[in-house]
Amino acid sequence: MLASGTEAGGAERSLLEHLLPGSAHFLLPGAGGLAGVVAERGHTWEEFRLPTAWRRLTQRGFSGRFDRILQVPALLFPLPAQIRLLRRRLETWDGEVISLGVKSHLRCLFVASRLGPRLIFDVRDFIRPRLFRPILAWIARRHKNRIRVNSRAVRRDYPGAEVVYPQVRLPRPVAPRPAPGPPWIVTHAGFFAPYKGQDLFLELGATLLEGGLDARFWLIGDAAYPAPEYLAFAEKLRARAARDDLRGRVRFAGRVEEIQGLLEQTHLLLHCTREPEPFGRVILEALQCGCEVICHGGSGACELLQTSREFPDWMAPLGRVLPGEFVRVTSPLAPLHA
Repeated sequence: MLASGTEAGGAERSLLEHLLPGSAHFLLPGAGGLAGVVAERGHTWEEFRLPTAWRRLTQRGFSGRFDRILQVPALLFPLPAQIRLLRRRLETWDGEVISLGVKSHLRCLFVASRLGPRLIFDVRDFIRPRLFRPILAWIARRHKNRIRVNSRAVRRDYPGAEVVYPQVRLPRPVAPRPAPGPPWIVTHAGFFAPYKGQDLFLELGATLLEGGLDARFWLIGDAAYPAPEYLAFAEKLRARAARDDLRGRVRFAGRVEEIQGLLEQTHLLLHCTREPEPFGRVILEALQCGCEVICHGGSGACELLQTSREFPDWMAPLGRVLPGEFVRVTSPLAPLHA
């Protein structure tokens, strides 16, 4: 298993849940949350460091298309050395090789012809830049590599890819639900980044409060990376929450390793991401905790759920303020562990 990151996010946890305990060996950029989870599940790992330039690009964020173009040389210059190291490391490996994350995919493209069907590109995101998607699909098809995705939404870019939905299981039995509001607890969970929609969440909260809804708004998460773009966005959120129309109504819960406890206290998960989620584990986690859930209708999790634009009872005001792409999701069309 070749991974790009050190943190155990939703994509990494979803993949680990499909592996038998102790069945995999991981090549990781370094120690971190992912290494800890790997060890807990009986797998082994070793360090396979990313180039310094790649780590800096991951952490600094991007200010626009022109900025991305300027970073292309920094991505390509270390690539030959990375390919040599990877080929050397895989010379004695005769099992499957699973690539997770765009930087891992980039390296594995250059060993695809050697590995053939033993190489699995595990794609759990809408890869950017978009141009990389048809390139990955073409090379995998040419060399008979396999592509595994976590939703039909992601598979649109990779014809013939295998869809394997994440196995979303809670770590413990669900505690008794809180008493119905008011005040109603409305929650958003995810790393702070513009596309995750935390700013929209706060604006919707202010509108609902103005309309008379008695609610509290919880934000679970923090800046995605210690980069100026993400840190500035986090500060923008805190400044917005401090204004008169939201003051005292917003709780910043920070990064939480296990969010089940907070979801058990939540009445509504308002997962108002500005873009569809490739899957969206937290959507199914919240449903299993008994929460009402609203999310982007194009998210992969909606493929397993019933969706509607009907918002009953105390959620009725949301029908007037939510953009049309957001839907309420309810009982699954397939088992949650499909």
